[in-house]
Amino acid sequence: MRRDDGAEDGWVALWNGDDAHDPEATGMLSAIVAPLAAGALPVWTAASYDGDLVLVPAGRLEEAAAVLRRAGHQVAL
Repeated sequence: MRRDDGAEDGWVALWNGDDAHDPEATGMLSAIVAPLAAGALPVWTAASYDGDLVLVPAGRLEEAAAVLRRAGHQVAL
């Protein structure tokens, strides 16, 4: 998400909703946000019944992906 294409403070979205999870499942967003928080990565989130968006600073995308992979997540960029 960017205010304009030249913005240095843009954010990029990670989506965990390709396969909708059970609406009764709990902890889905927490499992993603907790490792990012432990890695001192800021996040912005939006959640719905069928998936979650986790935005991270664009300049730290590779770092965020590495943190999530170390936590056991599959990340495709």
